[in-house]
Amino acid sequence: MPTIHHLDGATLRPAGGLELVGADELVSHVLVIELGSRLVLVDAGIGLADVASPIERLGAEFCELSGPVLDADRTVARQLGSLGLVADQVTDVLVTHPDLDHVGGLADVPQARVHAHPDAVTAVRHPTEPRDIDRVHAAQWAHEVEWAPAPTPRAPWHGLDAWSLDDFGDDIVMVGLPGHATGHVGYAVRNGGGWLLHAGDAYFHRAAVAGGEVPPGLEIFEGIVEQDRAARLDTVARLRALPPEVTVVCSHDPIELAGVRERGASPRPGV
Repeated sequence: MPTIHHLDGATLRPAGGLELVGADELVSHVLVIELGSRLVLVDAGIGLADVASPIERLGAEFCELSGPVLDADRTVARQLGSLGLVADQVTDVLVTHPDLDHVGGLADVPQARVHAHPDAVTAVRHPTEPRDIDRVHAAQWAHEVEWAPAPTPRAPWHGLDAWSLDDFGDDIVMVGLPGHATGHVGYAVRNGGGWLLHAGDAYFHRAAVAGGEVPPGLEIFEGIVEQDRAARLDTVARLRALPPEVTVVCSHDPIELAGVRERGASPRPGV
């Protein structure tokens, strides 16, 4: 059974702050999964090189609008020490999509195999769509990347398209969550008698899935950065319909991260 830890791999303080997103800061929720002899990350946050050279690797526009906290001690590579782990132990990184704040830390674990949906891999290697060109900064991919074998289609997971990953059996499943970006996926990890689903940027605020009001500014931002609105809204509706034994987390909600750290990946509150 996997052991799951939760880190903030990139604290963001966007322009507009509380009024825009309903919080003083956003997070980049990274999973650290101990699974037998493997140490697995879901996403990688921003990395040490991003902190050292933010304009080159993240771009001036991202830095101005998203306000990443450029602190080497906040990178996943450094935070692993608090878990008694080191970056050299990471064997695999499961990428939800190649946005700047999700993949910068890959360079800190160059020995790890990188798993992603084949469409996302193509978007990294040969970006052609305008949004993919914006997402993929060559400097973040300048190290030698060891891509894992392509995932294998399997039976749907709670009605969502799903793929099996090399070496992980039924403990970790790639789940299709289209709409935000090319090849955008989540990862379902077995947790006790249920599942923890890291949904990446399928949504940005807990209210989108749990019910309630999404801060208007954040809802507008989601629309600005989405690739396919109809697909994204359909994905969110499917996430809302998941059964109680599935705990869903996204990448950027700080309250959601704090909650899952406090209670563990127990069923969603109120469900």
